[in-house]
Amino acid sequence: MTASTACSAKKRVKNLDRKSDNQHPPAQSPISYPEFRANHVPAPGLRDTKDTNLKPAPTVYVRYFDHVHYHQTDPILMKPQMREAMGWLVYETSDYIIVCWDRDADPPTLKGGDPKASGLVLLRTDILELRRID
Repeated sequence: MTASTACSAKKRVKNLDRKSDNQHPPAQSPISYPEFRANHVPAPGLRDTKDTNLKPAPTVYVRYFDHVHYHQTDPILMKPQMREAMGWLVYETSDYIIVCWDRDADPPTLKGGDPKASGLVLLRTDILELRRID
């Protein structure tokens, strides 16, 4: 290592030790879930999960036709694939349903929604069977 590269390496280490002008505010101390629920006020328009009349989403079994992507295959041999899934019926319309099979177990946040949820949006025309299992 030359003297100039050793000197520049020392400068980089000194720069890392310096405090940045953009300091983050200190983190809030965590609170317990019962304390959070006692002080929680839901955002306008959102349902509060403390409501005793609020029922969880029903658990459903669905059997449906799924689209198939093929590549370098004779198209005449292809057909929709029959699939099945189980999960929570999150939303339904006359045209489609939304089934969630993986969701956050923590209480909902003020921002709402679950950015890490997984599931299916299924057209009713592709559904062969839909039944509650709870």
